[in-house]
Amino acid sequence: MKRRLCCMKKNISSQAESRVRRQLAEALLFEELLPYEERGEEFILYGKHTYLFTGKRSAWDRIRLDEKGIFVVKKGKKEEADIHDLLKEISGNDEIYSEVAAELEQTVKFTNHTLQLERKHRSTLSYEELEAEIDEGHRYHPCFKSRSGFSLEDSVMYGPEHKSSFALGWLAVRRDQCHLALPCEETAFWKKELGSELYQMLTGKLSALTKDTEKYTLLPVHPWQWENIKYSLLKEALEKKHILWLGEAGPLYRATTSVRTLFCVENPERAHIKLSMNMRNTSSLRTLPVHSVYTAPEVSDWLQNLVNSDPYLKKRMLLLREYAGAVYCPYNRGTEREAEGQLGVIWRESVRAKLQEKQSAAPFTALYSRERDESLFLKDWLTMYGTEEWMMQFIKTAVLPVWHLLAAHGAAVEAHAQNMVLIHENGWPAGVILRDFHESVEYTAEFLANGVLPEFETSNSYYRHAPDGKYYRMANVEALRELVMDTLFVFHLSELSYVLEAEGCMSENRFWNMVSDLIEEHVEYYDLKSRHELLEFDKEKIFAESLLKKRLCGKKEEECRHLVNNPFFSWKKGRQKR
Repeated sequence: MKRRLCCMKKNISSQAESRVRRQLAEALLFEELLPYEERGEEFILYGKHTYLFTGKRSAWDRIRLDEKGIFVVKKGKKEEADIHDLLKEISGNDEIYSEVAAELEQTVKFTNHTLQLERKHRSTLSYEELEAEIDEGHRYHPCFKSRSGFSLEDSVMYGPEHKSSFALGWLAVRRDQCHLALPCEETAFWKKELGSELYQMLTGKLSALTKDTEKYTLLPVHPWQWENIKYSLLKEALEKKHILWLGEAGPLYRATTSVRTLFCVENPERAHIKLSMNMRNTSSLRTLPVHSVYTAPEVSDWLQNLVNSDPYLKKRMLLLREYAGAVYCPYNRGTEREAEGQLGVIWRESVRAKLQEKQSAAPFTALYSRERDESLFLKDWLTMYGTEEWMMQFIKTAVLPVWHLLAAHGAAVEAHAQNMVLIHENGWPAGVILRDFHESVEYTAEFLANGVLPEFETSNSYYRHAPDGKYYRMANVEALRELVMDTLFVFHLSELSYVLEAEGCMSENRFWNMVSDLIEEHVEYYDLKSRHELLEFDKEKIFAESLLKKRLCGKKEEECRHLVNNPFFSWKKGRQKR
């Protein structure tokens, strides 16, 4: 059922624009894209104009501005700054400026529309409902709801907020132009995933279109993707009958927060389906790189084997394995070749299938969300169990397993909020689920505890001969620390510590001291101290990714990072003085 629009608030449009403007200004300061002075709670930014901001610096040097305190000085007069004032200061490329300006405008438009939707009180909702109801988007990136290429109608139909359901589109693709990574024989796989009735219907449609059915395999496609590329990127392939359209069919699906990943409405225990979409959201294009699709099952198997080999992790960490993939790999040059990565699918285990009786799940994005009345999503849970007790259990349940995987085994995961799910029992943390590994796992050969390289590297020259840092293999341990601390701490749990302090529940210092103490106790107990020290967990400054700069400048990823102060260093110094 779609969410209804509530009565239009007079200031909804300004709410949306104010938030986008604030996050743009915060990112500009945090990434030091222009020189500025910090005077207590005032920030003075120097560009073509002078800007005056009111706010504070929080943990990990994150900047938190007052939405009503963002001004520009023009011709000696102070006035409210707008989004384009700020963007013009930092974009020297007209093409990129136009693209980013459009993404920011789209974000305002879609946020404006989302704010008009009725919102339930969310802490008691099911996981699937939360994927739609937690609609705030990325708390740092200013293009948090850009969805480039989407119209408002597309967002209503295919965005998660409206809970619209739709069937998948189905293609038949020439077998010699499609790479399959399946866990079993192909026909058996399709019958298991689709059911015999749907499989027979699709193969029957294929038989009506060609006598050479054995030369084709099935491939699902997002309906939006099909409509947007069939007359352009797929035109040549369709004319040559390298691809055949079989129509929309099968059970209904609904978008999760990521938009391109879908869950089955009729049976949420069925696999989640991640489909390639030629859409940019939070500045990332949501297509599926060919290599990542056919390696996804091997990456998942490697991580699962590490978890299974470790008694501590086996009891505490669940993985949503990406167990199958299929991707269109055109071999011709020209238009067909440009379609590479535009048609692809990854099958991933569902959250619901991992839950035991009396267990529920919540996306980590929910944990620092506020309800429409400004109360915390966590309010009832913290009241029920006590803030100190709940946070202690949360860190043990969710943070320590991620660090253990890195320190004990040498595997770094991109542990940002969208990749983590909290298992709870009536609000009490009971486990953690990790997901989305096909593009976001890193290791370095020297730091792998068992000294054995993953099979996908040793068996695939694609990775074996690639330079360090291009895919999964990194050049040094620092890169692994950067991935985990950047995603888990700098851009993720910093949001939780900030709202806890703002709400008067727990100071940021107390939160991060608790994290530091529990990690130190953990590595001591599990005899991981020497490996932990190699990670330089409490180094004075660490690198954080410059997400806005990366979008604006189009520079290589390693250049788009900046140093931030590490609160674990301050805590270590404090302990040494005592």
